[in-house]
Amino acid sequence: MPATARDFRFLDGLGFNANITLLDSEFTTIGGNRFSLPGTSDVIYNTSVYYETERLSVRLNYQFRDDWLSTTENDSMAEYWAAQKRLDLSAKYDLPWQLMGADLSVYLNANNLNDAVDVRYSGTARTPNQVERYGRYYMTGIRANF
Repeated sequence: MPATARDFRFLDGLGFNANITLLDSEFTTIGGNRFSLPGTSDVIYNTSVYYETERLSVRLNYQFRDDWLSTTENDSMAEYWAAQKRLDLSAKYDLPWQLMGADLSVYLNANNLNDAVDVRYSGTARTPNQVERYGRYYMTGIRANF
């Protein structure tokens, strides 16, 4: 028997988003060195998979950002942030009752699930001068919307 739309109702609310930003920026210093504009990556992309119903919303998001110039203290010592990859999850469920006229929901945000490490370097990635690990971050709670 062939499948019908009714057989795939569980997929209602399932979705996917993706975007990409490509930049090509540069400036030349007084000393003649060329750099990209501080704070700009050449490539940034995000992808999300989500599932949403009337009461439930779940979203898994991945972001990639390639190396970017942090600062140029002088022409010979540019500082960069190495590429970053982040995986985040958010979930929200709207409770089926109210409290003092407020709609209630419970939520969970989980950030940096891949436990990414941030690295800053001078000149090349072989000369790191700062390594930061923030770990995973979780937040949960109850919201009241009046």
